Order: sequence, then structure tokens, then C-alpha cells
Amino acid sequence: MRKLNLFKSIFLSALALLTVVSCEKDMFKEYDSVEPGAPTTVTLAVHSITDSTAKLDYSVSGVGRLHVVVVPGNDETAVPSVQDMVDLNVSGAVFSKGVKITDANLEGTIEISDLVQNTSYKLFAITANADGVPSEVQTTDAFTTSDSFDPKIDITEDITPAISSEAKQEVGFDVLLSFNEPMVLAETYTIQMGYFDPNTGDINWFDVPKDSIDITGNVVTIKQPQSASAQFTGMYVFLTIGEGSLTDRAGNPYEGITSGIVGGNLAGIYWRNEWVNQNETAVAPTDEILTDPASLSITLTYPNNLNTSSLGYYDKSSIVVRFYNDETTTDYKVDASLLTITDNTLTIDLPKLPNYGDHVTFMMQEGALWDVYGNDLDSINFGNYEWLISYGYDVSLITANYSVDLVDNSDNPVGTYSASITTAKGANNVVINDLVKNYFGLTEDAPISGVFDGDIGTIAVPDWQELFAATVSDKPGKVYFANRFSADPVIGSISSNGNFNLDGWGFYFVSDDGALEGWLKRFNTSSWVKGSKSASGSANELVIEKIEKRF
Repeated sequence: MRKLNLFKSIFLSALALLTVVSCEKDMFKEYDSVEPGAPTTVTLAVHSITDSTAKLDYSVSGVGRLHVVVVPGNDETAVPSVQDMVDLNVSGAVFSKGVKITDANLEGTIEISDLVQNTSYKLFAITANADGVPSEVQTTDAFTTSDSFDPKIDITEDITPAISSEAKQEVGFDVLLSFNEPMVLAETYTIQMGYFDPNTGDINWFDVPKDSIDITGNVVTIKQPQSASAQFTGMYVFLTIGEGSLTDRAGNPYEGITSGIVGGNLAGIYWRNEWVNQNETAVAPTDEILTDPASLSITLTYPNNLNTSSLGYYDKSSIVVRFYNDETTTDYKVDASLLTITDNTLTIDLPKLPNYGDHVTFMMQEGALWDVYGNDLDSINFGNYEWLISYGYDVSLITANYSVDLVDNSDNPVGTYSASITTAKGANNVVINDLVKNYFGLTEDAPISGVFDGDIGTIAVPDWQELFAATVSDKPGKVYFANRFSADPVIGSISSNGNFNLDGWGFYFVSDDGALEGWLKRFNTSSWVKGSKSASGSANELVIEKIEKRF
């Protein structure tokens, strides 16, 4: 059918041509039909086979066309269709060529190129005569290229992941090497992966076991001998392959490559694990309440040694220490001179000593410093770690009997009076008992309220406490506990044995009508000593010592 169609095509074309060139009188003249010629034949011979080329000698029986196609395969490889050969569109072809055959080149040689060494190929050919009539598909025995070249790899293009000093590889990545031909692992081989230790400056090399090497065709896959858990982020990783450790299928050796650091420069095949911010593994002090302000230096411990040179790039605003209490909050930037790196530990000395009652916390910006592998130290926020500077006193320290020595505003002893301190309802509230009663000779006690603070070691006695009703100079009124100098509480600092002093207070009288007021007695200080001793102070009359307003 194909020949018939071709014949029709040729016939119609010839008829059209005759119509154009013939005279009108010949238009209806009868002609004999022309049969297309028989297909040409071809003789083929492949020779001069090398690693990547071969030669084809051909001899065609007549003019026309010759099409040659080469595909990887053997004598069992399927024969392409006539149409695919005519179109030079054979699937998998590594070489295709069409040649116009004239009387001058009925015999000739075709150079077949771009073949892969040590590979089997099958050649197919087809001819067409001058009328375009194709022959059947012809072939030769399969042939195999030789293999005299050593295998090669372009380390800049044929390695996955690509060689790079950028810290971007996932820890424990596999290595793929794509050679220019199929490869084989030698019986005796040396393939090692190295891991750079910046602490020693050495590369630690590990042999790659056989079961960690997989070869499929020309691709060699290497799994790392060091597990991800044994590596560090930011670490340099190297690959060294000994000469002859890998060969092609003909036994030609790969020349190998030596990797490492030469003259301070990376050489051979290398990568770098990606950076990951490092979190602290330990923080000291571990106690959240500290009794000695001078003992507070903050130490942070990390997985890897820290890079001391990072101190040269440190910005003092990157680490800030904060002191705060009920009244104030103060931030202090930490200068580099207050930072010390020892192996994997960072010590932060405080810019100043905190006071008792101060809470101490700090912040550190991400990347303020980094470790020897280049990993940034992760951020730390205010409040992540916090310490309280406290005496750690319990209220039981001052809930006792006291002997109170009073000294007046002229620094004259007034006497010794018995008193006691007890707890009251509410956290840290206390009551001073008997002092007022004993001082004034009252029949009933007039307690004084106070607030105990075991962190800062104080007792605070609020100003302007109404104590009892009294008549002075025929003026009824009230007696108050009062601060001599301000409206603030009178503060006493408690020692570790529970003793304390209260300075700058007194008893003040104000008549109900406001016409009379003044100090009944003023004290420069009062010394409170735990325990009882003989009272030496007598009951005092309600007489205004100094008529004046407090302040």
C-alpha cells in the first residue's frame, strides 16, 4: 500500500508536469505508466571501535538516501520502524545521520561519535532509491566500545550537594558522585570523610564502610560514617577518595582526590553543615534566691566551645542586665570587659552590685556571640532567668521579746523599756506590743503596726499611726507614732540575730480642736535587742515637749 501511494504521488506529479510543458494538441495523448524503481540495497561493516567512536563502511547499490541510527543495545534490541528511520526519529538514539548518495559516494565511511566507553550498541540503517522508495531496515551485529580511558568526574558540576563553604547542608547529608561512566568499588579501597575540629585545628577522618557505599551505573552514593548526632552544626565536612578505590567496569582507576585544608584554604571536596542557633545547656546560679549580692555572676554553658574572637565584634547593647524592685527598674548595658569566655562557658559579671530586695534578670540578643563552629548563641529574654537578692529572713526572726533602749533628740539616754513583736493578720504584718504602754504607764496597751520584709531585712513602721486618746493641758486629743522628718515609714535594718535600730521618730499629740499640737517626745534612735533585761525607764507624763508642727 505504501509503495502504491508513493507510486500515485510520483505519477500525479509527473502528469502535472506533462500538462504544463505539453502542447495543447498533445493534451489527450495516451502515455504508458512508469513503475518506481526497486529499493536500493546496502552493505554495512562496523570497525575501528574505540572508547567513544566507531567507523561504518557502507556500499549502496544506487543513488538516493542512506539513514544511519545507533542506539544502546544488543542483538535482541527491537528493530525501529521504517518511518522512524526515514524521519531519523528513533527513540533512545545516541547517533543519527542522513547521507545523500550520488554516483560519487556509493561507497564511503561514516564516523560515529559521542559513544560511551565499555557500552554495547546496535546500528540500524535504511536506504531509499532516487524515487524515494525505502528499503527494509538493515542492521549489523551489536558492537561494544572499548574502555582505555580512566573514569573522570567534574567536582565543580558532578557532585551533589555541590562543593561549597557556605553553611547550608543538613547534618548527615548523603553524597552523590556522578562519573562519566559506570563505576565499580575496588576490593581494596580508601574512602574517608573528615570532620574539622576548630578546637584542635585537626580534621578527624573516618573510613566509609562498604555498606555505606552504593553504586548504580555511574552514580556513587556515600552515606556519612559519622551519624548526625555525632556531628556539629556549622562543621566543615570533607571527602577523600584514594587512587584506584573506584574503577570503571574495565578496571581503569579513578585517580582519586585528597581533601582538607591546605595553607589555610579549603581543598578538594568539602561542605559545611548548616548553622543552628545554640541554646544554653546550663545556667548558674541555680538558686533563685541569693543572700550575697557579690556572689552573683551569671554563667551560661553551651554545647560547644565559644569563639573568643566573637568578643571583638560584640556590641554592648546586645546583653543587658536589669535590676528591679517594687519601686524602680534599671537597665545596665554590659560592656565586653565584663564578659569572659572559658571553653564552652560565658560568664557575665554585673555592671554593679544589686541591693537586697532587687530582682536581677538579663537579656541577650541572638548572635551577640557565637561558638567555634560559627553557630550564633540564641536569644534570651528578660525573665527567662531571674534571681532575687534576699537576706532570706523569716518573720520568726523578730517575733520575740525585746529590750528597747531609747535615746532622745539630744542624744541623751531616756531609759530601757520592754516590748515584744508578734505577727498580725496579713502577709508579713507585725505588731509592736507594750512599748507605748510601758513608756507612758498606760493601763491598756497601744500597739504599733509594722511590716516585716525578710528579703531586704527590714521592719517598716508606718508614719502617723493613732495610738491612744489623751488629754494634754486640758485639751483632749490623740497621741500618734510619727516620723520626725517625713511622712514615710520609719525603717529599721534587721541584723542576722534579729536586733535592729529605729531612728528618727517620736510620739506626737494633736488636740481634737486642732488648737494644740506638738512633740511629746522625740528620739534620735532606739536600739531593739532581743531578750529581756531590767527596765530602767519610768512612766512619762503627757506633757508637750515642743509645741510645733511636725514639718
